[in-house]
Amino acid sequence: TVLQVPRSGLNEAYLEVLRSLYSPKATHYRRLHHVSDASLAMAVGCIEMIEPAAAGVGYSVDPRSGNRERILIHAVRGLGVSLVEGRTSPEIIEVERGGEQKVIARTPANQEAFIRGQDGGGVREETVPAEARQTWLLSDQEASRLARLVLKLETHFGAPQDVEWALDQARQFWILQSRPVRVLIQERVEEPPLPGRQVLLSG
Repeated sequence: TVLQVPRSGLNEAYLEVLRSLYSPKATHYRRLHHVSDASLAMAVGCIEMIEPAAAGVGYSVDPRSGNRERILIHAVRGLGVSLVEGRTSPEIIEVERGGEQKVIARTPANQEAFIRGQDGGGVREETVPAEARQTWLLSDQEASRLARLVLKLETHFGAPQDVEWALDQARQFWILQSRPVRVLIQERVEEPPLPGRQVLLSG
């Protein structure tokens, strides 16, 4: 992903994405799984950047425990790249799945720095003022509204979803990406070992 690309930089950003197809990691993966270079195709999507007040990920089920009674929301100030790259711990909001999607629990982030776009292109890191670190990024009403969007996506795709989102300065949500939740711990633990194989390490 290349963020905050000005119009003049679109061609170079496009080529950067194409070049990633031949990075050492991608090349190793193809060789490991016997994927032919001739079968490759690369789609490059371009979407308009917004300056988010907050961004993050919403899970339609809790991927940590497999709990299907709650929706889990992770939120950070500014662009979501600081969360995706593990630079900061998020504000965590737990919302009930049923009823009115009420907020059940919150864990503050105490985020010290955030990432924002620059007018001329690219991104920069800024410090969060001390007094702002104690404020919630999403209100209860916003968390409930986001939870309902996440549930709609789960219904549409027919499986638990991992949803990347952004909240703009006008407090409107933008859905950036939705994909299946990769691993549900509860389901993984319940899987029996392969026939004739012994479990050497679990957990």
